[in-house]
Amino acid sequence: IFAMKKDLVAQVMGNFQSSALRVEGVQMSPLAVFNAVSYDEMTDGKGTIVLDIGAEHTDLVFIDGGRVWLRTINIGGNNFTDSLSKSFKVSFAKAEQLKRTAATSKYAKQIFQAMRPVFADLVAEIQRSKGFYDSSHRDSKLDRIIGMGNPFKLPNLQKYIQQEMKMEVVRLENLKKIQVDGKLAPGLHEHILALGGALGLALQGLDSATIDTNLLPMDIARQMLWRQKQ
Repeated sequence: IFAMKKDLVAQVMGNFQSSALRVEGVQMSPLAVFNAVSYDEMTDGKGTIVLDIGAEHTDLVFIDGGRVWLRTINIGGNNFTDSLSKSFKVSFAKAEQLKRTAATSKYAKQIFQAMRPVFADLVAEIQRSKGFYDSSHRDSKLDRIIGMGNPFKLPNLQKYIQQEMKMEVVRLENLKKIQVDGKLAPGLHEHILALGGALGLALQGLDSATIDTNLLPMDIARQMLWRQKQ
């Protein structure tokens, strides 16, 4: 059973309706991510936690022996930026630039130290979620974490989570079953960390998704069905 708040759905729908764009379906971001992971066989048959870090929140998707369990954490990339802004006493925009260039910055160590409390809060929430899941599913066997989202470009984040969780952490680098040729290939590789949800939605649109639930409001779904019959 999956559910979304009606006001959230209405807000998202309003953005498209104001531009006269027809919406065929509404899906939860963690389920879209699950569909991408499932289709591309990213788990390699292992019990896996997918960690998709967005700008404002992080989606946790537990995939374990045919089960799917979801949780959203209110920690995202903006929290890292806020931490840098306060620590270095700079604007949000300047802090965002510091975050994006952290890997090559001569101040990489100081940047990491400024963001460390957010790293710790994120890991604490992952551990809390895993503890709840394990207590509810005694036969669970979670072996690895797949990291998605642009914050995984941050230096030390992957290593830090691996050390604290004592689990293998792999960052999404490429796709097995989805390929793009020609001029688009470099762009896919550059932005692949942020494309999990988009890939899952595309697969659902192509009827290739493992879970094809649709949370489109009932009144709009009926209108669409009536137009199709006409």
